[in-house]
Amino acid sequence: MTTLTLQQACDACQTNKTAWLNRKSELAAAMQEYQELLLDDNASGFRRLQTLRDLIDVKKWEVNQAPVVHLLA
Repeated sequence: MTTLTLQQACDACQTNKTAWLNRKSELAAAMQEYQELLLDDNASGFRRLQTLRDLIDVKKWEVNQAPVVHLLA
């Protein structure tokens, strides 16, 4: 492997790590908002709860897919 190839691999790894950390942070924020809405007892928040449930599912999938992307990079 050349130095350039190693540098590119390192850059790709760092990019993937940063993306994973961002997704994990977004997941935590969505889960926190979901918990707050559940405790609010506000019936008008039903649509937002459903949206957050969907978002949480997507973010969990993205976080779980990141190791696969990392291994393939």
